[in-house]
Amino acid sequence: MARRIKIFGERNTGTRAVKQMLCHAPHVVLQQGSLAIEKRGASWCQLHEAVDLYYQDDWRRLYMDALRDDGRQDSDQIFAWKHAAPDWGMGYLKHQIDVIFMVRNPYSWALSTACKPYHIKGPRTSDFTKFITRPWMTERRDNVSAVLPSVMDLWTTKATAYSDFAQMAEHFGMTPYFMLFEDFILDPKAAVSHALNVFGIPTDGVNKIDASTKLGGRNLTKAQQFYRDENWKLRLTRSAVAQINTRLDVKLVKGFGYPILNPDDFPQELPELEQRRFSYEMMALDPVPSWEKSTPQVSHGKACTTATA
Repeated sequence: MARRIKIFGERNTGTRAVKQMLCHAPHVVLQQGSLAIEKRGASWCQLHEAVDLYYQDDWRRLYMDALRDDGRQDSDQIFAWKHAAPDWGMGYLKHQIDVIFMVRNPYSWALSTACKPYHIKGPRTSDFTKFITRPWMTERRDNVSAVLPSVMDLWTTKATAYSDFAQMAEHFGMTPYFMLFEDFILDPKAAVSHALNVFGIPTDGVNKIDASTKLGGRNLTKAQQFYRDENWKLRLTRSAVAQINTRLDVKLVKGFGYPILNPDDFPQELPELEQRRFSYEMMALDPVPSWEKSTPQVSHGKACTTATA
């Protein structure tokens, strides 16, 4: 008989990739988040259609997020959103649902989230320190406070909830599995297979990571090298590390095996070109700035390619 697995993880921690790898495993059934049945009646469908008709782009996303929040408000804990701070419920024991928690190095996570701030409720910024120090408005289905002091509180609050959930699960004889994003990137199939082994589930049918899975614009080989060498540290400054540190639970971070970084090990400012690249990515602009592109220009009636300064 196939076993149910529920995956939780903050945005930018690899939840989508893990789900893709498990979706066709014959011994696994993924426990999805779901709208409460009573909220999916005719009135909900009419609202959905009206939002599609009258709103587009950011406004449509805002309304659809509110609809999804409303739909999950009264759902059982086993139907919680994959990005939620989960609450333990006896449904996990009743249905024998195994749980995987995805966790990522908080500094690496902050850098990634600055470039891909899913569900952001406000203007994007090109200033990383500003991004991690300004308040962050959440979704109701995040199951945390409506407004957090900082986006870093998402990491700390969710990681704390995972630990609390695990303690309750273990009390009832269940063992959730914590999968580190870094381990998953270095060897996706081995990481997922190890989780299944812990649950006593056969590993046949586990897919290889899909080429379309989000990896920060990199293919898997480049992503593996990037995280193995911790090249993300090249975008940290002294002030950014200091600000992140003030928002971390040291015991919690170290419990996952991550070190607390020393601000003095980082530069006061990034090199100009790297800062420009980072700022462009944070603003969702072309990741290859115009000064790095070759652009066709016309000179004396002939087309030529020159690198702009």
